[in-house]
Amino acid sequence: MKPRRPIPRERIAARIAGLLKIPVAVKLFLPLSVLFIIFLGLWTTGTYLFFRKFFEQNLRQETEAFTSVLLSNIEQRQNLLQSKALWLADGNNISPAIESNNRAILFKEFLPIQMGLKLDLIQVIANDSVLVDLRQPILTDIQLQDQKVSQAAKAGLELTDVMAAEGNAPSVLISLISLKNSERVVGSIIVGFAFTEQILNEIRGDTPIHLVVFQGSQIKTATLPIYDPNWQPPSPNSPTTYTQIAGQGYIVKTVTLGSISDDLKVVMLNPTAPLEEAENRLFYTIKIMALIGGAIALCLCFYFSRWLNRRIRILTNAMQQFAAGNLSIHINIDSPDEIGILAEGFNAMAEQLTQRDRQIQHQLEELNQTLKKLQETQAYLVQSEKMSSLGQMIAGIAHEINNPVNFIHGNLTYVKQYTDDLLQVINLYETECPDISPEMQEEIAEIELDYLKDDLPKILQSMRGGTDRIRAIVLSLRNFSRLDESDLKAVNIHEGIDSTLLILQSRLHENSQRPEIAIIKEYGELPLVECYAGQLNQVFMNILANGIDALDKLSSERSFAENQGDPLWIKISTEVLPENWVNIKILDNGIGIPEELRSRIFNPFFTTKDVGKGTGLGLSISYQIVVEKHGGKLFCESSSDRGISFVISLPIKHN
Repeated sequence: MKPRRPIPRERIAARIAGLLKIPVAVKLFLPLSVLFIIFLGLWTTGTYLFFRKFFEQNLRQETEAFTSVLLSNIEQRQNLLQSKALWLADGNNISPAIESNNRAILFKEFLPIQMGLKLDLIQVIANDSVLVDLRQPILTDIQLQDQKVSQAAKAGLELTDVMAAEGNAPSVLISLISLKNSERVVGSIIVGFAFTEQILNEIRGDTPIHLVVFQGSQIKTATLPIYDPNWQPPSPNSPTTYTQIAGQGYIVKTVTLGSISDDLKVVMLNPTAPLEEAENRLFYTIKIMALIGGAIALCLCFYFSRWLNRRIRILTNAMQQFAAGNLSIHINIDSPDEIGILAEGFNAMAEQLTQRDRQIQHQLEELNQTLKKLQETQAYLVQSEKMSSLGQMIAGIAHEINNPVNFIHGNLTYVKQYTDDLLQVINLYETECPDISPEMQEEIAEIELDYLKDDLPKILQSMRGGTDRIRAIVLSLRNFSRLDESDLKAVNIHEGIDSTLLILQSRLHENSQRPEIAIIKEYGELPLVECYAGQLNQVFMNILANGIDALDKLSSERSFAENQGDPLWIKISTEVLPENWVNIKILDNGIGIPEELRSRIFNPFFTTKDVGKGTGLGLSISYQIVVEKHGGKLFCESSSDRGISFVISLPIKHN
C-alpha cells in the first residue's frame, strides 16, 4: 500500500473558500439533523480521499515543473561560463602568447583570473599540445581530450556542454573558445567547473527535491547519501515514478545532462515524507473542524444571518462592480462596526485608485512624449556628429591634396615654356648645322629625337589636363564639406548635388553584378538658395545613398545580362516653383517601397534594409533638416513594383 501523501494547507484554504461561497442564510439556517451527520461523515471521507489523490498528482507535477527549472539553471550556468571564456579570450596578451607558446605570460594572466572567477579548470591548447593546465584537485584525473572537444578545437568552433569524467571525478561543465587570426586557428581556451554537491545544492535551492548525477550506472554526485549500487533510476524523459530508497519514498524523474556524453543524466528525487505527515494531520483536522464548526456555525448564523447577509451582499456587489472597472462606486456606511470600517476603507481605496489612475495616465503620456523627443534628439546628434567628422576629414584630405597639386599645376606652365625653348633651339641647330658627326647621328637615332619632339608637348598637355581634373575634384570635396558655411548662406544647389555625386562616384561604377549606374541630370536655371549648405549636402547624401542601395539590391536579384538589358539609373531634376520656391526631385528605378510602409519611412529607426545594413536614421534626419531647419517639404512618391522618387522643396529666401 502506498503511503498517504501530505496535502498543502493552501489547497485546504482554497477548498474551504469554495464552500464559503454558499449563501450565508442557507449555511446558518440549515437544521442540524441525522442526515447532516451522515453527510458530514461521508464528506469528510471523500474529501480526504480526494485530497490524497489530488496532492499526489500535484507532487508529480511539481517534480515535472522542476525539470524546466533545472535545465534553465544549467543553461544559465553555461551562458555565464561561455561569457567568462570569451572574456579570457579577448585579453590583449592572450592570442600573441598562445601563438608564441609563451607559457609564462599565460600562467601570469590566468592564475589570478582562475581564483577571481572561481573556475575549477583553465586549459590552453595550441598545435595539439597543452600550454596551460590549471585545475582544482577535484579534477586531477579528468581527461578533456574528448573526440568532440578535439574536433571543435581543431575546427575553430565554440562549444559549451557537460562532459563526463572517468573514475570518481565529478562531471564537468566546460566552455571551449577558439582563437583565430586571418590565416588559421591559433589555439583554444577551455574553462570549466565541476558538478559538485555544492553546485547541485545551489541548483535545488530551498526546494526539498534532491539531485543525483549518474554516469551510466555509477553515481557521480548527489545531495543526499544514497550510494546504493542496487538502485537504478528510470530512463530519461519517462514519466515520473514512485520508488523507495533506504526506506524513504520519493517521486523520481530523470533528464539527460549535456550532449557530449550520452550516458550523463540527472535524477530528481522529491521526498514524500512531509506530505505523508501533513496527510495524517489533515485527516483529523477535517473531522474535528467539520463537527465543531458545523455546530457553532448553525447556532450563530441563526441569530445574525439575515442582518449580516444583507450588509455583506451590499459590500460584495460593490466590490464586484469595482473589480469590473467601476471606480466611482461608493458604499453608504450605516454602522461603525468592522463591516462599516471595511466599507469606509473601500470608499477611500476607490477614491485613491481613481486619482492614481488619472495621475499614471497623465504621467505615462508625458513620459512617452519625452522618450520620443529624446530618441529623435539622440539620433539627430549622432548622425550630425558623423557628418561633421566626415566633413572635417574630407576638408583635410582636399587641403592636403590641393597644395602639391597647385605646385605641380603652376610649374607646368614654366615646364612647357622651357620645353618649347629647348625644342626651338634644337630645330635651329639642325637648320644651321646640318652636317653632324656619325656619333651624334647615332645618339639622335637611339633616343628617337623626332618622336620625342612630337610626343613631349602631348605629355605636358596630358599632365595639365590631369591637374585640372584633380583641382576640380578637390573643389567638389571642399564644396561638399562646407565647413566654412555652417551658417545660413546663399549657395548653388547644383554644386552641392555634384559634390555629393563625386563622393559616391565609386559606388556608381560597374561591378561583377551590374553595369555602371547612370546619372541623368535635368537641371533647371536655379537662383542661389539661402540654406545650411553642409546640412543640405547631408540630405543629398542620404537620399542618393539609399537610391544606390535600392539599385544594388535589385541588381543582386538579377543576372548581369538582365541588368545590362534593363539599365539602372538615377535621375536628378531641378526647377523653380512659383512663390520663390525651388524643387529638387531624385528618382531611381530600383525596387520601390510598398504603400503600407511609405508613411513610416521618415520615422526614426525605421528601415526596410536587411539587419546590419541600415540604422533607420538617414531619412528621419533628412526630414528634420528640410522641414524643421529650412521650412521646406520632403515627401516620396513610389509604387510597390518599381522605383521611388524623393521630392525636396525649399524656399529661396529662408524665413
